[in-house]
Amino acid sequence: MLLGENVDYTFTSDNFGVGKRTSITMTAGSIFNPQNLSAISLQRYDNGSYSEVARIICDGGAVCPLSTLPVERGTYRVVLEGFGSNAVLGAILRE
Repeated sequence: MLLGENVDYTFTSDNFGVGKRTSITMTAGSIFNPQNLSAISLQRYDNGSYSEVARIICDGGAVCPLSTLPVERGTYRVVLEGFGSNAVLGAILRE
């Protein structure tokens, strides 16, 4: 799924449910300001607010590493951290 395309960051995705899926594989990249991607935060909605359940550290370059993380049923969002523009943030949910 495409969580963000041509976005300025720091960027927060729309909420999404994972259903019966058990993992999410994510990455992000930017062609402009390529030294400014710092992290991807996977956040889960629980008890009225979002809390971080996993963090992917980017090396400050143009691409964050492709990473697979476990997920449980629930509602999530993803935050792309750093500063810049024209980023793409994508994910695949798997059972």
